[in-house]
Amino acid sequence: MTGVVQCPTRANDDLEGSRYEAAVAKYRGVQYIDKCLEEDDDIDGYFVRGTHHLDGHLIIYDTDLDNFPYILVVGGDRTYHLKGWIYGREGKQVSRGSPYGRSGRHQRHLLKHDA
Repeated sequence: MTGVVQCPTRANDDLEGSRYEAAVAKYRGVQYIDKCLEEDDDIDGYFVRGTHHLDGHLIIYDTDLDNFPYILVVGGDRTYHLKGWIYGREGKQVSRGSPYGRSGRHQRHLLKHDA
């Protein structure tokens, strides 16, 4: 049997997100357990954001928690790069005055990283 299976967008996003989280867990030396809960931290006290774009940016939303760190992972195909992290409150302040745009009702803040 052969064929191509294409995941629905949300399912594909969940799979990609799990890979980014697993990369952070491996780097931090902790066991990866997919919790599937949005309100919990993803890995070892960090919220993980990722993109397959190597020059991608970390996006912080106004609704993100201020006192938790958000880490950016870029890459894919078994190679991931941890580009950096920032606390939610700091990410909102860094980009204040030049917000990236809106996603639904949530303001987004684009944070660039050094390649």
